[in-house]
Amino acid sequence: MSGSRQGKNFQIPSWFKLDKYDKQAVLDLPGWLLQFGVRRDILRFINAHYVESSDPLKDAMCSQLIDLIHRDPILQWDHFLKKYPQPAIQLLFPSLAPLHSLHPRNEMAVHPTTTEELFRFELSLHPVPRDNAMGLYAQILSDVEAEEDSPSFFNELDVRLKFRKCDPSLEADHHAEEKVPYDPMMSQPLYCSSERTERNILFTVDVSLPDKLLVAQFRDSVQRARNYFSKAVDMSTHLPTNQPVNWTNEQLLAYFDLSLEEYLPHGVPLSQSKIAELIWPNRPGKATDKNWDVDHLTSTTSPLVEEMMAEYSAAFWVLQASVAAILAKPSLDAEPSATITPCFQRPKTRRNRWRK
Repeated sequence: MSGSRQGKNFQIPSWFKLDKYDKQAVLDLPGWLLQFGVRRDILRFINAHYVESSDPLKDAMCSQLIDLIHRDPILQWDHFLKKYPQPAIQLLFPSLAPLHSLHPRNEMAVHPTTTEELFRFELSLHPVPRDNAMGLYAQILSDVEAEEDSPSFFNELDVRLKFRKCDPSLEADHHAEEKVPYDPMMSQPLYCSSERTERNILFTVDVSLPDKLLVAQFRDSVQRARNYFSKAVDMSTHLPTNQPVNWTNEQLLAYFDLSLEEYLPHGVPLSQSKIAELIWPNRPGKATDKNWDVDHLTSTTSPLVEEMMAEYSAAFWVLQASVAAILAKPSLDAEPSATITPCFQRPKTRRNRWRK
């Protein structure tokens, strides 16, 4: 350590011991998600306290979490589960979704659309195209006589939709009311019919086609969606490359915890230079320790923490999606309900008929 750093004396928070953070070196990605996720939610509780009306439950939770971190800053998931019941974790810690989800696959960046997501996206559509689509389908379905969910049902539905697109007058007129027109917006992507900018959007995939084709066309579709959204909001597509070893060397957790002091009732005020001295001291026998100074902290460490803790954080979303993929690997998707029998309807092409 330089002489200038050794010569400074200042009050150190009584809870802070840098050695307690050494355990971060063995964290896996789920472990890192727990550390960053809990701290993100602490920050959310603090911001809500100052911006919105104070919530006694969240204030108490925030105090408990800070005390927990002060005792042992490297949180353990099994200890966390013992302290907080599963419903409380689900309600109060959205940042930990992949860890507490019963279906971690649904937290992955790409996954099969769930029924919940389908209906939620329907509700996010602009009322005008949504009402038009609902009125159109209600009118057409009233004339479809085939058994619902049968191949004949969907074939007849497709035919009636084609008539409505081309020339509604060609349809058999069984209704006194005027035919609901086919709105061209129905042929646009769902996200073009929504005023809300959602991170998660829906795609249609023909899983019977080869991967090479699907991957190329998926990339094209994703880029088109990003180009569309970039007109309304700056959506970064840069994937952070900071690995856990960098998070450890940068002492992101210790920096965040010390930065919280200014929000605590009896916190010790710390400047950036003081925090730099605390998280990068010269510890004999610690070859991995860095002797960085305040310049490195302000140019590198602080921006990394701000990026991870931001409300719209690409760095944290990448971590969440990566952890979800890890936790989803041991098991396949859940089996369908016993009342549903999956079947694949092969198209009846001329070649299919000839082979029969």
